[in-house]
Amino acid sequence: MEEAIQLFEAAQLRHALYRFFAASFLYPQRDRLEHLEEAVEVLEACTPWLCRFAFYEPWRRWAERFLEQAEQPWGLELAYMDLFGLLPPQASVYLDPDGLMRGRLISELEALYRGMGLAPSGAYPVPPDHLAVELEFMAFLCQREASIWQEGSLDLHLLSLERSFLSRHLRRWLARFARDVRRQAPDNPYRDAVEAVEAFVVHDADWVAEILRHATDGGLPDGPARSG
Repeated sequence: MEEAIQLFEAAQLRHALYRFFAASFLYPQRDRLEHLEEAVEVLEACTPWLCRFAFYEPWRRWAERFLEQAEQPWGLELAYMDLFGLLPPQASVYLDPDGLMRGRLISELEALYRGMGLAPSGAYPVPPDHLAVELEFMAFLCQREASIWQEGSLDLHLLSLERSFLSRHLRRWLARFARDVRRQAPDNPYRDAVEAVEAFVVHDADWVAEILRHATDGGLPDGPARSG
């Protein structure tokens, strides 16, 4: 069906964007930078589609800044350590600043990941509430969603899980994190990455909510709604 094909393509692109952003918030090792450069090329090929959305301009700024900085990896390494040493990109820092409920938050995230058949990987030596891990989890959900759309099926539970994860986790702390980055590190290159992922997560939460609304009303939209 036409809607399923379009939703399949949208889920694929969302998967690619989440993976790109997840990798952006890991330490900029040389091999990881090479993969990010390849990802930028793939996503740039989608510009005619991406440029319609509000998150495109901050994403483009980060992609351009990243490509400039990737020529001198030591610059990115210093910027990464300067910013994230000062402002750790972890949910618990913002959702539990006193550290009283951190164990509960970590346990909730670990249970979510295990429930989807995921286990900690040596590729991500960071805690479960790290921004990169939460973004990678959304990438995984989008990939699974794409497979379901490709089959011409609908999985309301999976879409509800995406909406819940965005509202209960990423959207609850990402705006405050971005505010602190803008205030305390306005000239750091990673500010562009933070603003880009903040804009994308806001858009994606609205997109998932719209898909669920149409699905529960008995119809699906022909394609993603424009944002801003």
